[in-house]
Amino acid sequence: MPTLRDALELYLEPASAALLPWPWAFRWLRLLARHARPYAEQTEAAEQCARSHGAAGTGPEWRWRHRLVRLVDHADLYLSLTRRDTWLDRNLEVSGAWPSRGPFLAVTFHWGTGFWSLRHLRRSGFRPAMLSTPVVPAPAAFDLRARYARLRNREVARASGEPVIYLGGAKNRIRAHLTQGGVLVGLLDVPASQTPQVLPVRILGRDSAFPRGLFDLAQESQLPIVPFLFGLDPVSGRRQLQIHEPLPGSGPQAWAEAAALAFTRALENDSPAWHRWPDAPLFFPAGAAQKR
Repeated sequence: MPTLRDALELYLEPASAALLPWPWAFRWLRLLARHARPYAEQTEAAEQCARSHGAAGTGPEWRWRHRLVRLVDHADLYLSLTRRDTWLDRNLEVSGAWPSRGPFLAVTFHWGTGFWSLRHLRRSGFRPAMLSTPVVPAPAAFDLRARYARLRNREVARASGEPVIYLGGAKNRIRAHLTQGGVLVGLLDVPASQTPQVLPVRILGRDSAFPRGLFDLAQESQLPIVPFLFGLDPVSGRRQLQIHEPLPGSGPQAWAEAAALAFTRALENDSPAWHRWPDAPLFFPAGAAQKR
């Protein structure tokens, strides 16, 4: 059944940002994050998990920052629907550069506010296709969360100019996209229980694992793996796209370890920005890194 909280946190509050110029909208979102305290249950669970897994600086300020990142990430759906690519010129700082040409594999994490990365890739002359788990079934009439997820997936496809590639039986589509010089965009922070094969890594000094499939794909197709992060300045609201050099090493295990180092640094620099803290026990369970 729909709830007022779902309507507020997924639709009304984040969509309100699309009604104002971004500097004013960001001030409004900051006020909501501090005083309306959206995503209360998720934020409480996130802080508890962050504290127990070694994230620094948890407390009231951490909770406020986590709420803000969630709120802006949801608002980006509505901003993307209503803003031109020139929005990036006014609100984005970029360090590093994408490779001169495709194909390549761009990888990131559920960290920060990465929705606009697809628009940036497309504007830079690439054809980015998002890799995703299969779409949820058509929702019941009042399933606001499922409807939000489907709306977001549709906007991902529109923003990138390419259909989302849903994993599972998609090898021919992936091969065709790469043959045309396309870019694949994937997320690495997927719990080991949700993927058939993993590679053991260390994150924040703890055993964890990354899904093996993307690294095997890169090896088979001879793709450079380019990590990137899309951060948020909590004071100004400006976005910060950090494009890293292609991962060093000569195979899946070396690439996974290099990606884990980049992820660890992101968590150390801005731990509230990770959206999946409530699921941290799934990423750091005993024995997860031994699953092969």
